[in-house]
Amino acid sequence: MNKTPLCIAIAMLLPMSAKAEQRHVELDAITVTAEKREGQARDVPAAITVVSDAQLDDAGITDTEGFVNEVPNMHMIDAGNHSTAGFFALRGITPVMEGEQSVGFFVDGVYHSTFDATLFDVERIEVLKGPQGSLYGRNTLAGVVNVINKPTTEDWQGEASLDYGEFNTLSLGGAVSGPLVKDRLLMRLAARQDVSDGGFDNAFDGSDTPDERDDLTVRGRLNWLATEHWRAEWVSEFKRGRANNGSFALIDNDNGDPHTVNLDYVGFSDLDASANSVHIHYTGDDYTLTAITAYTDEQIVDSIDLDFTAADMMRLDTDVDIQRVSQEVRFASPERSDWEWLGVCISFKKPMRQTSLSI
Repeated sequence: MNKTPLCIAIAMLLPMSAKAEQRHVELDAITVTAEKREGQARDVPAAITVVSDAQLDDAGITDTEGFVNEVPNMHMIDAGNHSTAGFFALRGITPVMEGEQSVGFFVDGVYHSTFDATLFDVERIEVLKGPQGSLYGRNTLAGVVNVINKPTTEDWQGEASLDYGEFNTLSLGGAVSGPLVKDRLLMRLAARQDVSDGGFDNAFDGSDTPDERDDLTVRGRLNWLATEHWRAEWVSEFKRGRANNGSFALIDNDNGDPHTVNLDYVGFSDLDASANSVHIHYTGDDYTLTAITAYTDEQIVDSIDLDFTAADMMRLDTDVDIQRVSQEVRFASPERSDWEWLGVCISFKKPMRQTSLSI
C-alpha cells in the first residue's frame, strides 16, 4: 500500500508587535496656596488658572494687564496711568465704577485695592474663579488673583534682564538672593525700572512724549529662621511712578492719526506707594499658625486736560491718599493630617482721602 506523504504546514501566527511601546507622560505637579495652605492645583475644588514665571517671561509680561490675556474669561479695564478707577472683570462680573473691586487682588498674601502692579521677580500667579469670601473675605465675589513673588534662597543666586523696544521703551531689572547668616537669616532684593517715550505725538507743540512714563519698583525680603518651628519674614516694597497724561485726548481731527493728539495741556500722573508686611509662621505637631500684619500707603496726584482739545477750557486735578491696615490670623491642621481643618480671622481698615478740583 503506497502512502503519499502529506506535508501540512501549520503557521502559527504570532503578534508581530509583541508590545506596542507605551508612552507614559507625567505632568509636573503644580503647587499652589489657593486654599491658604500648600497643595496641588488638581486638588483645589474650584476653577483655577496658574500662570508660571516661565509663561510670564516667554510672553514678555511685566504688568497686570498683560497677564490677564493668559487667563480665560478674564478682562481688565485700564482707566489710565496709576488710576484707581480700573478694574478686573471675571466671568462677566464687574464692580461699580470707582467702587470696590469684585475680584480680590493679593500680593504675597496681602490685599491690595488697586492693581496697577509691576510684575517682576514673580514665582507664579493664581487666579481662582467664583466667590471666595469664606477664605479671603471682602471684595472676592467674582474671584481672587494671588501674586506670589519669588522667595529667599539658602544659597546665593542672582539674575538680571534688559529689554529694549519701540518708542524708546527700556526695561531694566534684577534680583539677588542668599544667606546673610547661614541657616538663620536669608534675604532677597529685587528691582525693576521701566521707561518709555510712549507712542503718541502732540500736534499742539510738536512734542513726541505726551504719554511718556517712568516707573521704578524696589522690593526687599528678610526671612528669619528663628527655630525649627518658628520663622518670621519681613517684606517691604516701594514704587515710584511718573507719567504724562497726553493719551487722554481726542484724535487730531486734521489727519485722523490715532497716534496724534492735540492738547494745550498734557497733564501728569504721579504715584508714590509703599507696602510693608510681617509674616509669622509656626509649625507644630498639632497645628500651624500664620499671622500677617500689613500696612500700605499710596498717594496719587493726577492732572488732565478735561476738554481733551487744544482749547484752554477745563482741567481736572485729583489728589488721592490711601492707607490700608490689615491683619490676618490662620490656624490650620498640620500636613498629612487625617482630618484637615482651617480657621481664618481677617481685619481690614482703609482710610482714604480724595480731593478733586476742576478749573
